[in-house]
Amino acid sequence: MKNSPRTAYRTASSGVAILPYAWGSLCLLAALALGGATPVAGPGVAAAAALLAALTLLRVPLGGFPFIWMALAMAPLLWACVQTLPMHAPWANPLWMAATNAGIGNTPSISINPPATWDALARGTALLTALAAAWAIGSSRRGAVHMLRALALAGTVVCAYGLVVGMLGNTQVMTLPKAVYFDSLTASFINRNSFATFAGLTLLACMAVVVERAGEIPSTRQAGWRQRWQAVLNLVVLPRWGYALGALAALLAVVLSHSRAGLASTLVGGIVFIIALGGRGKLLRTGGMAAMALTVAGLVMAGMGGGSRFALLAGDADVRLSLYRTVWRGIETNLWWGTGLGTFEDAFRIVRTPELPLTMAGRVDHAHSTWLQWLLELGLPAFIAVVACVAWMLWRYGRGVALRRRGAVFPALGLAVVVLVGKHALVDFSLEIPAVGLMAALLVGTTLAQSLPSRQQGAPTASWWRGPLLIMPALAAGGFSLLTAVQAKMFQPVTLAAHALRQGQQVEGPTLAAARYAVLTSPLWQAPLPATFAEQQAMHDVAIVEMGLVERLNTSNPPAAKMLALGAETHVREALATAPADPYGWARLATLHKLFKQPQAAATALDMSLMTGAWEPQLVWARLPLLADLLPYLPPEDGLLLTRTLQEAWRSQPYKTWELVRTYPALASHLQAAIGNDAHAMAQWMAFGDIRDRDKE
Repeated sequence: MKNSPRTAYRTASSGVAILPYAWGSLCLLAALALGGATPVAGPGVAAAAALLAALTLLRVPLGGFPFIWMALAMAPLLWACVQTLPMHAPWANPLWMAATNAGIGNTPSISINPPATWDALARGTALLTALAAAWAIGSSRRGAVHMLRALALAGTVVCAYGLVVGMLGNTQVMTLPKAVYFDSLTASFINRNSFATFAGLTLLACMAVVVERAGEIPSTRQAGWRQRWQAVLNLVVLPRWGYALGALAALLAVVLSHSRAGLASTLVGGIVFIIALGGRGKLLRTGGMAAMALTVAGLVMAGMGGGSRFALLAGDADVRLSLYRTVWRGIETNLWWGTGLGTFEDAFRIVRTPELPLTMAGRVDHAHSTWLQWLLELGLPAFIAVVACVAWMLWRYGRGVALRRRGAVFPALGLAVVVLVGKHALVDFSLEIPAVGLMAALLVGTTLAQSLPSRQQGAPTASWWRGPLLIMPALAAGGFSLLTAVQAKMFQPVTLAAHALRQGQQVEGPTLAAARYAVLTSPLWQAPLPATFAEQQAMHDVAIVEMGLVERLNTSNPPAAKMLALGAETHVREALATAPADPYGWARLATLHKLFKQPQAAATALDMSLMTGAWEPQLVWARLPLLADLLPYLPPEDGLLLTRTLQEAWRSQPYKTWELVRTYPALASHLQAAIGNDAHAMAQWMAFGDIRDRDKE
């Protein structure tokens, strides 16, 4: 007992009893910050989690944390570090050599976007160290119970807020007007699927708190019905009624989110929890029956209000399968080494084909399957390590369910959490949202620590070195994420101005100039620091703002316009040197070279834009005039691509394509080749001409 985790926790917790509630508060703040899914909040949550994990590991011994699992969990992160190191062929991605041939000096690596990989690596390290911190706190039953209560309370607050917003009209997401999902509950999250996963985890945490002491209810052999009901009243009902209400609020939130995958995953997780908890035949009593009643209520409510959503699944299936096939092409091309952790958006644009319609114009920055995304980004060997980690957790939880008596609720909860997030990760990306990932990591860490009986837990003194081993990467990840968050905040003026220009909004010249000046005079912009993802994005945004100023000054002040154009070229080149898989950056560079009357250089940049994103919807129509003007300088295959692009553009939006061809007559012959002898297309062409003539009259 001297070295037991419980005794060690009590000794270490003399001044840190508040740590579980500090973690719960962080989960609450992350959820209220739009789930952490913003350029500032994302790295901010990672920084806070990593630094709080370092503090926790400094104060609480990390007992029984298995070295083999630690090595497996760290292997993908270490591989992500290797992906960013300078390398040469055949290790480096061939895209770096193509960029060099296009005149962009760079440092080749396996990752096609090292700053994005470092950003994702810092977030992953923060979550791993948060899991270890939860393990340290959960090494005693007292600490584990407090952690579950803190997380259940945090999640309940978010779900209750969502229900209140829903009753008030469902028009706000915190202080912002709602832009999507007007008929679905999202609380403080932007995406309903992410909120459904968060609410599902909250439901499981509340259920676990409710039945945590159900194992102490005497059996029929030990006491009569009156004594047993008195035990239920004293152990479950009176001290846990608030958490039962929290579970009900979370269940309502999941159903009203109208997330099909979220509802299905939550129900599967709830059923797994009840089966695991009742498998021994001793804990499935009043608390277990209450949990089952909640799950049945969810099924009934889904049939009443959410069942129609499942009927729409077939309509999404074709697009989703096309998306998965496209991702798989990227996996086949980069099977062993991957494209770099956090580089999905760049990698996907390279392999995208017209199989996905051009009308699907939004950013595809997630694979809508976290498992496929990890396989693409990390490569097969590192992905196997991830799968091995999950398999080990499932084995430990299964063993804990079989061995634990009074504490069987912990391995049962951990098993349900892994099933819930793992199942949802098959068809969505909720696990990549910071608030959801943090909640899942804390629940997994806490339940893993309590998954085996106390006599089989390792003593904290036997693994004293493992905490300090994780403190160093926690501090590094926290510092890097904090730098990224501060940079994103300081660069926000130019980010907002560039976003407005991308949306076609009118922005006054002085506003653009002020945003540019605010960033270029920022100390963090001028400091000789390694390029972060926030700085890389700011380079592109500054170039967009400068090109917007060039349009305004080209006639009134040509010298100033030329200086701004040269500055834009410099910033685009700097950004492409850190990440060449950016078709938008190459298209901007082609536009600038054309402005400088350098057609050959413009054609080279345009060719790279086509190589890195030939079917990026927002670029298809913007590049067509450049393709028509620079076609004599482009390779023959780009001429065929122009014809194919016009064909797909006409198929998706014929009137928009017709207007573009009328504006740029050089495209007419290519469009004629694209539509050929299609009588219906020719009839459309004539009808559009008649409409334009009537509008003129």
